[in-house]
Amino acid sequence: MLRGIALILLLMNALFAQNRVSPEMMYHRVWAVVPLIGSGKPDDPKRPMFTPSPAEQAAKLQKGDRSGVIGYSMQLSDDGKSALVEFVGPTPADLQPIVTSTAPGVKAFERGKATKAQIEAEFQKYKVGFTLSSLSGQAPTAQVAIPPVAK
Repeated sequence: MLRGIALILLLMNALFAQNRVSPEMMYHRVWAVVPLIGSGKPDDPKRPMFTPSPAEQAAKLQKGDRSGVIGYSMQLSDDGKSALVEFVGPTPADLQPIVTSTAPGVKAFERGKATKAQIEAEFQKYKVGFTLSSLSGQAPTAQVAIPPVAK
């Protein structure tokens, strides 16, 4: 009897268990080609447009403000004048200024509205051989032909 109750309780726990959300699916993401801004000095480093300066980041952290761009990954374009960036924000509204920007040199793509192929095709105009997996730090996937084993 006790074993039966224990088994039922164990199975009930499994019903309520939830899988963790993959980190790349958390938050809202936008991929964009943007010009570089900043003077290159320690208090104003060169960085992609739309990213906060270190002083702005510190001020937001001090206030506990988690709005706007909360993270990004970037690669420089081949000419060194633009950045290929993945912006991360808590909500779509936080990244709307990037998506709706009419600034010269800005081309943005939202997750779910653009395909991986569209994003990579645009980014490859700025960086030869670019893949989204190289931007996010994932190991690139390669198809390798395995030779048959000699018998």
